[in-house]
Amino acid sequence: MSAQRFLTIEDNSAWSKGEQGGHRTSAVADIRERREQQELMLTMTLGKIKQADKRVLELEEEQRKLRNKLATLEEKILALRNEHEGMDKLNKSLKSTISRLVLNVSA
Repeated sequence: MSAQRFLTIEDNSAWSKGEQGGHRTSAVADIRERREQQELMLTMTLGKIKQADKRVLELEEEQRKLRNKLATLEEKILALRNEHEGMDKLNKSLKSTISRLVLNVSA
């Protein structure tokens, strides 16, 4: 909206200059050419913004997947730690039992 207002002000200014200098036709052509260039630049910028938005969505999806994988790995690590602690307790218990059996046999 403001770009359109800017062009309108610019159009009026160039139109006035064209009338004063007697080159109204070339001033109007210059205005049209600038407007077309600006519209092309805006279209290209909009395209780049859309591509960037699409890439952001892709990256957010990839981030979500990686977070899910990380959570899964953390759960597996926790399960392995618990299993390891259980084995340590079992190992200590077995050593204690073996020690008692050796003492009983020796006695």
